[in-house]
Amino acid sequence: MPSDTSAATTGPTFGPVASKISFLSHYVSNAPKNKVNDFLVKSMRKRGQVPDLFTPDGFVAGQMIVRALTKGSPDDVDKMISALEGWSFTGPKGQQTIRASDHAMLQPMFQVKLVQNGDTYKTTVVKSLRAKYTAPPEKK
Repeated sequence: MPSDTSAATTGPTFGPVASKISFLSHYVSNAPKNKVNDFLVKSMRKRGQVPDLFTPDGFVAGQMIVRALTKGSPDDVDKMISALEGWSFTGPKGQQTIRASDHAMLQPMFQVKLVQNGDTYKTTVVKSLRAKYTAPPEKK
C-alpha cells in the first residue's frame, strides 16, 4: 500500500498500530535492485524528484510502446499486440511478463512496514515478492 513517498503522509493515519501492519506495496523505489530502477531513480533525482507509487507504471508503458512499435508494426494493431504477448522484460520493479492468455501484467510486489521516526514514517522493505507469487488468477 504505502510507497516510500507516501509513508510520511499515510503513516499517521494508522496511529500506533502503523508499525505492526505488514503492507503489500505496488512499488517502493529503494526495493528493486536492477539497472532499470537505478536509471529511473537517478534520472528523477537529477530533477529533484522521487519516484512515487505509480511512477514505474508510466516507465513500463513507455517500454511497452517502444516494444510494440519496433517489434510489431505501427500500421497493424494485431502485430503490436502480438509483439507484447508473452513478453518478459526488466522494468523498474524487476522482471515483468505480459501473460499472453489474458494480457495481465505479472510483476513483483513488495512487503513493507512503516517505521516511525519522530513525527514521520518511513517505508522499510521486508521482502520482495516475485511475480509468480503476486500474479492474478488466470481465467480459464
